[in-house]
Amino acid sequence: MHGLAVAAFVVLAIQPEAIVTPGFQMSFAATAALVALVEVWPQRMREISAPWPIVAAQRFGGWLTAAVAASVVAGLATGPFAMQHFNRTAMYGLLANLGTAPVADFVLMPALALGAALEPLGLGGPFLSVAGWGVDLMLAIGGWTARLPGAVRTVASAPDYVLPIAFLGVLFVCLWQGRLRWLGLPLAAAVLVWPRAPTPDLWIGDGGTNAAFHRQVEAVVIRPGVRAFAVDLWSRRRGLTTADRPEAGWTCDRSSCRPETPEAGPVDLWWGRGAPDTDQMTDLCRAASVVSVRAAVVALPASCDGRLVVDGVDFTRGGAVELWRDGSDRWKAVWTADVRGDRPWARQPDPDVSDSGA
Repeated sequence: MHGLAVAAFVVLAIQPEAIVTPGFQMSFAATAALVALVEVWPQRMREISAPWPIVAAQRFGGWLTAAVAASVVAGLATGPFAMQHFNRTAMYGLLANLGTAPVADFVLMPALALGAALEPLGLGGPFLSVAGWGVDLMLAIGGWTARLPGAVRTVASAPDYVLPIAFLGVLFVCLWQGRLRWLGLPLAAAVLVWPRAPTPDLWIGDGGTNAAFHRQVEAVVIRPGVRAFAVDLWSRRRGLTTADRPEAGWTCDRSSCRPETPEAGPVDLWWGRGAPDTDQMTDLCRAASVVSVRAAVVALPASCDGRLVVDGVDFTRGGAVELWRDGSDRWKAVWTADVRGDRPWARQPDPDVSDSGA
């Protein structure tokens, strides 16, 4: 633990901002948990004149128990950070680790050690090739478990202040001695059990070039393939899976897309650089209760009364927006700028830079 503390101190002294990065948090949390596991692991008793089959079985059982314990402990320690940062938890991580651990312990690591030792003599090639086969086998095992039904579960992010609570809980469990360490377990599980805020009914990306609305457990994407990273990031943070907008029930052209019925969707989207004319704006406001226009709108027709219209001025000032339905015809909005603050490095870019698709 002292060596781990020194390593963390050196990293933070060189890069203080690393403390908020997933790599630092997950690496040091997993290592601390494994060190704590080693400290409490019981000493193996030496066999006296036992037949070799019994000794081999006992040692294999000990290795298997240690592998399972290490996988479970490391997974529990990194779980809060994976859920909060990446909104995903692997359901078969233990199975994957049990499949790859023998390959790493008995094939990969010995082959790498022999290859590194013999490479100066020009004899390391065969051993490094064996190590490469081991890597391929580990990747194949990981890919197989990732393709199993229900292998990954999407988890909505907890409020930002919950992750530090979980971090303190993990540290308390790892550093405290004796049974009192388990007092930190409820704190370590804070990300898992903390109540989530209601899921937004609608999200519109910065620049108004794409949108998604919440339907059951899915985020229905208006323009599939456009600014896909932003859509995927938002949907995962809210615990939703993405689904493409169905072709039926929507009228779309090169500049806009609007629902034909209220049941099809709550928003229509105008992503053309030029503002829609009066007739086009009238059609947009008649089609949905929320109208998103990428360009600045100077005047609204009478059909827009009672509609929520967001335009280029709003997107320039606020970025992306989440909307919650507050009654039948009212909406509550939270803009990115409201949460992030006005920073010199957070100016809104041109959405066309990352646009793709139609």
